[in-house]
Amino acid sequence: RRRHHKMEADDHKLVETRKKVIVFLSIVFYFAGVYSIYEYPGFAHKTYISENALQPTLAKPVYGRNQAKFAVKSSNSYIDFQNSIAEYGSNWSQETADWLQRNLEELGAVVYQVPYSYENNTFYIVVGTINSRKGDGTESLLLTTRYDRFGGKNSETNSIGFSFSMVKFFRERDWLAKDIQFVYTPSSSGLYGMNYWLNQYFSLLEKDHILFPRPAILGSLSFDINPSENIDEVIIKTHGENGLLPNLDLVNIVHKIGKNEKVNHITFDKVIPDFVRNFIDPKIRVLLDFMTNQALSIPTGDHGLLTKYHVDSITLSTSPSSGKKVSFIKFGRLVEGLVRSLNNLIERFHQSFYYYLIPSNTTYVSIGDYMITFGLVIFSVLCIPLYTLMMRPSNEIAYSFMIILPFHIVGSIVYFLPRFVGSDMLPIFWISTYAFSTVAVVSLKKFIVSLYPKETIQAGLYTLKGLSYLVPLAFLMKCSVDNFSFAILTAILIVPSYIGVGHPSKSNTFVFIQNIMLLLLNPLTLIAIYAVVKMYFLDTNIHYEGILEIVNLMVKNYNNYSVAIYPFFTLVYLPFNLLHFVISQNITADK
Repeated sequence: RRRHHKMEADDHKLVETRKKVIVFLSIVFYFAGVYSIYEYPGFAHKTYISENALQPTLAKPVYGRNQAKFAVKSSNSYIDFQNSIAEYGSNWSQETADWLQRNLEELGAVVYQVPYSYENNTFYIVVGTINSRKGDGTESLLLTTRYDRFGGKNSETNSIGFSFSMVKFFRERDWLAKDIQFVYTPSSSGLYGMNYWLNQYFSLLEKDHILFPRPAILGSLSFDINPSENIDEVIIKTHGENGLLPNLDLVNIVHKIGKNEKVNHITFDKVIPDFVRNFIDPKIRVLLDFMTNQALSIPTGDHGLLTKYHVDSITLSTSPSSGKKVSFIKFGRLVEGLVRSLNNLIERFHQSFYYYLIPSNTTYVSIGDYMITFGLVIFSVLCIPLYTLMMRPSNEIAYSFMIILPFHIVGSIVYFLPRFVGSDMLPIFWISTYAFSTVAVVSLKKFIVSLYPKETIQAGLYTLKGLSYLVPLAFLMKCSVDNFSFAILTAILIVPSYIGVGHPSKSNTFVFIQNIMLLLLNPLTLIAIYAVVKMYFLDTNIHYEGILEIVNLMVKNYNNYSVAIYPFFTLVYLPFNLLHFVISQNITADK
């Protein structure tokens, strides 16, 4: 008997030692993964152009002073026209579209309009095509911009004026081998106008009903010009739906042409607020902006809608300047060089990377490098359920899965709510379901835990905690290829938050503290915190009903742009959070 007790004691010590080793390894792997992101700029690769046919600096750009003057003249005409319209009413889009069509036809473009409905109003898309002199009309390039009520001052260049100068300029070029389609969408409907046109353009089911020509689009460029006389910097926007990116060659030729034309103020889209940016090491600011934009998964411009159609596209945006950092002549030459490079393509982009991160204008981090980071962070958590599956008795594992399943059924119900509830009532139903499920779990967690045999409750709760990570890990691993930034940033935030909470305890005080922390980590609380931060720090125009707006926005972004935040919150994070309420149990009475 003594020998038997000694063997049990030795086994218990061995188990405890293994637990300590796993915890130690988890901590080491986690911090190694997080730190590796900080070192990305140090081991990033130098950018290069893989596609030899692009030849970005082979020809000397000729966009000059005359074209820039025409851009200002066209901008003034657009401003005068907008001022002549009596009011911003239902006919505004049609009147503006008619004006655009007349002017584009005068410049030699073949023009058509596409009407669509948005929020009970009818808007118009205008498409002007310049037919190439050397092509056969089967291939094209796409240049897009938006038209708005406001066009700037009389001495400034706006998107419409600049695009008109480009229409006239390319109409006179004899080297064009591909048609160029200029697409104008109303800014008042946001991304919806371009999304509607692309759906029609690439639709096969409605092919017989579409009257306009549809040559294959090999590349695309969008303009987003803030009306100004000069430019402070040129901003490249790359991110598309669900964080998808254009071919890296398309980004690299912008920098190559910019360097050749001495456009030294080219940067990437910034999304991190300045009050946060000031605390970030300058060497990783560009990288974190790039990763945050990708993690948000929302297209940063019209270009982002083309990624799902396998068309490589970027947006070139400008910020106005009081000085003369970049003139519109240089910006025009930058666009000319980019279009000329795309015109040289004999096949679609395919040689360079589609999965990458950018820490600076001249470097990139490839998928082979950054997936090591994801592996380290994920392995820091993966070893916990693996150890549970290998070391715990099968009956504990079976009981744990039996408890986990209903929680994910609740998550699935919340996920499918938009299919059965109208958009007006969806936020109320969604929030009510979240709140009710949280209250129900807190109230019934004693009953839920009683499903375990009484003598194994404490061990069973630890088994439950280990297995609760399986679904979040599977979801993040699935997301890691298409949207690495969302997967890694979510993992980095969740891992330390839940390692510290969700433990059975004999202390009522400790259990109470854990429940408070879990309430703070609850999806509804996180949405409320985001609404407050957005109201006071990011967007002062948001109203007090911001939580309802955010819920509707999550569903809308998921339906329109496949943003992973909504399925993550419903199918993964809600069950995970509720399970930890059960795990943080007072086990005094069961001992």
